[in-house]
Amino acid sequence: MLAGPLRGSYDLADGAARPPVQAASRVGIRSRVLALALMAMAVPAVLASAYFESRARERLRLAEIRAVDEAKAGARDLDALVAQIRMMVTALSAIPEVRRGEGAACADTLRRLLPTAGWLASLSVVRTDGYVLCSTNPMAPGLNIGSQLHLRQALASRRFVFSDLAISRVHGSTGLHAVEPVLREGGSVEVLLVVALDSDWLLQSLLARFEDERRIGIVDGQGVLVARHPPVPEAIGRSYEGSPGVVAARANRTGHVLVSGLEGRPIIFGFAPVEASGAWVFIGREAAAILGPIEAESRSSYLVLALSGVLVLLVGLAGGEWLLIRPIAALRRTIDRLAEGDLAARPRLGQLSAPELAALAAQVARMAERLAANECELIRARDAATAASLAKSWFLAAASHELRTPLNSVLGWAQALLIDPRLPLALRDQVEDIGRAGWRLNEIASRLLEATRLEAEAPQLGEVDPAGLGEACLDQVRPAAAELGLGLVLEAAPALPPRLRTDERRLRQILRSLLENAVKFSRGGEVRLRLSWQAATGLLRAEVLDHGPGVPAGLRNRLFQDFAHQDPAGQAGRGLGLGLSVSARLAAQLGGEVGHADRPDGQTGSLFWLQVPAARPG
Repeated sequence: MLAGPLRGSYDLADGAARPPVQAASRVGIRSRVLALALMAMAVPAVLASAYFESRARERLRLAEIRAVDEAKAGARDLDALVAQIRMMVTALSAIPEVRRGEGAACADTLRRLLPTAGWLASLSVVRTDGYVLCSTNPMAPGLNIGSQLHLRQALASRRFVFSDLAISRVHGSTGLHAVEPVLREGGSVEVLLVVALDSDWLLQSLLARFEDERRIGIVDGQGVLVARHPPVPEAIGRSYEGSPGVVAARANRTGHVLVSGLEGRPIIFGFAPVEASGAWVFIGREAAAILGPIEAESRSSYLVLALSGVLVLLVGLAGGEWLLIRPIAALRRTIDRLAEGDLAARPRLGQLSAPELAALAAQVARMAERLAANECELIRARDAATAASLAKSWFLAAASHELRTPLNSVLGWAQALLIDPRLPLALRDQVEDIGRAGWRLNEIASRLLEATRLEAEAPQLGEVDPAGLGEACLDQVRPAAAELGLGLVLEAAPALPPRLRTDERRLRQILRSLLENAVKFSRGGEVRLRLSWQAATGLLRAEVLDHGPGVPAGLRNRLFQDFAHQDPAGQAGRGLGLGLSVSARLAAQLGGEVGHADRPDGQTGSLFWLQVPAARPG
């Protein structure tokens, strides 16, 4: 009884209005889907921006701390150099011909000393009236340099003086000078010992410690730039008394400052005073170099977000069409059929409906939670590994640096004693032993720094002559082998190519470490280095055979761990036990490995091997 009137009301009231309402419904749904997609693009972009901004602030903070530490280390190096200069001139003042400035004998003594220190530009003995008595510069004797400020200061104070930037009238170049007055028994000045320093050498000594991208400057007590890297010749000798960097240094002595460099780019400088001279050391990096990796990462991330957002937008529109608009249209058709009196009509929305979408959202949420938890664990593990590596690198670099300060004193006194004619011949061998031991310690400290730097840097492949490199490594250990009466043999396989592509610095470091161990533990016979290359696998293999006591079974499992070393026959295993562990890590960086085995010929001793990928050039 109700079917007829229901159909009639639909035909009269709704028949003409249905299509516009349905079209408006579709447009409204699409607009909502588009708005949701745009929100989905905007939220990750805002979160990513906050994340990269936070990382940039943290990176700048760490760069400031590192700049201050590096400036302090550079200042300590220069302070140690000043101490070495004072010891040298004190020793010179005790030599009679130098004290009296006796012509050829004095000049000959000074010239013999000149090559022993790279920082020496010239040495001169000057009378109190300013006339040069003798000098390493043959044109200087007879020249009057009494007008120079540092000489007048030394005469007035009768104490050691380290000058600001000045032009030397002895050798004509601009640099720093040290003056030591030689006093008579009554306290009056007899002569002045004048030392001119090579500013470029001072700069190079600092560069050897830090990476090339560093900006380094030495400013004297008057705010005048003494040396700079990268070099800008016209800036040397210019006063920066009112610049933000010098103002900050005078106010705080030690700290950091963000200034605009000579090229106009922002630079974060750390600064520290050279206590012995009143100068400052400035060491910094461009802010762009510090933030460059983060900016590149952020650009890549924003690009990925943009592409992902476009994809989300397209998927959202398509999904809205299939998941919302079409099911709603199907439901409307069902309602229309019911309005027309078809009471058997049932909506067919397909398998995708609100419960399935809710279940899918719940599954995605659970998956996101698991991924977030896994990512947090990975980040913590990565940060812990990075912190451990940085701590180890800092410890090795700091320990190596701290060795240099006492070594400067040892080497300075050894050099001074060797040039002193009053040194008895019976003691000369002992003093030479002291000098050789000091240089050996200096070499160990330098190699620790080099190994630490190699571990921090990415491998750099280049063409290498494997046989030539092996011979060079043997030459480096030949003096030690000669003292022990050991023979050194290089055995290159016939198939070994003349050129291979690998990282020469890392390969040299590993081979030298293995050879030094072999020489150190051998008890006669020879140390043999075998080199071979397999074309099928592209692997370069090096084997080092020695005649030592072998490796005890209890040490083999941890042979390549940090601070594991052998103590044969109670002889206090020489070294820290870092050579093999560093070699293992360097080999791993090249995609290779190191290992140990007994000698294959059955003789007493060990075989240490290295295997790394090395392809033919081209």
